[in-house]
Amino acid sequence: MDQAQVQLRDIVSEPLMITWEQHGFCEQHGGYFHCHPLPPELPQMKMSMCYANAARTVMSQPDQYVYVEGYAMDSQIPFGFSHAWVYDFYQDKAFDPTWRVHDLQDPIYLGVPIKWDYLKSFLWRRKKYASLVDNWEDRFPLHTMPPDEWRDERVTV
Repeated sequence: MDQAQVQLRDIVSEPLMITWEQHGFCEQHGGYFHCHPLPPELPQMKMSMCYANAARTVMSQPDQYVYVEGYAMDSQIPFGFSHAWVYDFYQDKAFDPTWRVHDLQDPIYLGVPIKWDYLKSFLWRRKKYASLVDNWEDRFPLHTMPPDEWRDERVTV
């Protein structure tokens, strides 16, 4: 286990932090990602709009990008945020179109890759960008559905 993973494990029990259940779910069905600075073809998008930013990036090139959702934190901030980013198959790298990764110190990303078809159906049904992992309004369906219905198996972390 690397230092970032140990740091994340140390904080998940704090109030208002990632719960052990959420952390375990993301570790079981996904993993840790290292997000790279954005390449020139990906624009920096609006802060506080991570679900929309990641989904729109995937919509622009669904064969190249995978929507990834989970939790992210920076070593300068002592808690994690529910967050979304993308994984680029062509470059075999993760990118965060919301946070300015080059401004962060040791960012940590823990999440699950979501199938494009599942993301599309969620967006069509909900008519808004929102969390899939923390989808309390629908009683956390990712936590109860078989992973092969929603997890993009092409991403290995």
